[in-house]
Amino acid sequence: MVLANSRVVPKGWGARQAPVLLGSMNSTCALYSPGAPDKDNPLDGPGEPRIEYEGIPCRVQELNLSGNTQDATGQLDAARREYRVSIPLRVERPRVGWVVRITGSDDPGTVGRELTVRQILYGSELPCRDLVCTDPLQENGGRGD
Repeated sequence: MVLANSRVVPKGWGARQAPVLLGSMNSTCALYSPGAPDKDNPLDGPGEPRIEYEGIPCRVQELNLSGNTQDATGQLDAARREYRVSIPLRVERPRVGWVVRITGSDDPGTVGRELTVRQILYGSELPCRDLVCTDPLQENGGRGD
């Protein structure tokens, strides 16, 4: 039972937990923004991606959602893989559409993966920022692992 005028979650909880979560981030990554089209030739497609952040500590975890996702036709999409990438809150304003490239990890299978940010999770008491990402190679029949 919660007492009147008391808080279940203490004020500043997220900030106090941040060092603990930072210690669990055993990978490093870089965040890239997609390249902007050339103003003179916009039909040539996007330009070169730009590095927004490098050497960021992160934690990468595959989400077990494949049985619950559907493609555009309503069919189950078993090939789609989603990942939660946790990064420090000091990384300001990541954007949907950016790419997270895993540059170092205790799991060599994740190094070099490029995950596209699909959703950014926000909340009132967060010790880190969680990005929900997809692996575009998996979605397009690549890598196959």
